[in-house]
Amino acid sequence: MRLKPFVILLGIILVSGSCRKNGTSNSGGGSDANVQGNWAGVLSDSRGTNSATFAMAQSKSSVTGTYAYGTTSGTFAATVSGNTLSFNLTKTSSCAGSYGGQMNVVTPSTMTVTYSGTDCAGIITGGNGLLIKQ
Repeated sequence: MRLKPFVILLGIILVSGSCRKNGTSNSGGGSDANVQGNWAGVLSDSRGTNSATFAMAQSKSSVTGTYAYGTTSGTFAATVSGNTLSFNLTKTSSCAGSYGGQMNVVTPSTMTVTYSGTDCAGIITGGNGLLIKQ
């Protein structure tokens, strides 16, 4: 019968189409990106540009951790949906404040960041940058 090779080929296509690659979800898989680990990069906002680091722990769609940005630091909480993290930062070092934004997983080792917020010195706008997995 000629049907057997067709069934085998169809099975291979279905299995390979649902696989994940390198910790990020495929377009049809519906699973969340894996962002667990340490990330570092440069962030810029209305106050200037500084280096930033994030230590992230992930449990399913929940991400928590700590961050450092220039001479400040604090805690980090996010929810992952697909390749997007919606996050809140709480600045616990000098000049307390809070920030919110999104991180988008571009590749398994890079994320873009956008954010804004307020602290004791006022409003911060236009936050953006790139993080690299360490």
